[in-house]
Amino acid sequence: MSEQILEAVRGFVSEMDRSTTSRELDESLPLLDHGVLDSLSIYRLVTFLESRFGIQVLDEDLVPDNFVTLSSITQYVERRVASTP
Repeated sequence: MSEQILEAVRGFVSEMDRSTTSRELDESLPLLDHGVLDSLSIYRLVTFLESRFGIQVLDEDLVPDNFVTLSSITQYVERRVASTP
């Protein structure tokens, strides 16, 4: 499941940021620090995650640690999927 989540997130992020290709988006690349994500794109990403994976991203979960890399986003989604009834 984590590989599917990772690839879905990688594809979505690369579509939002036309300056990078999905191959350039390493799992550990700091997305915020490299300008791949900003506040508007995080909102769009949250909307995508909720729709694609049937989760609810809680306000208290909107912290940089959950969205700093593709890996951290994948781990966050896995936790939310596991806790969703």
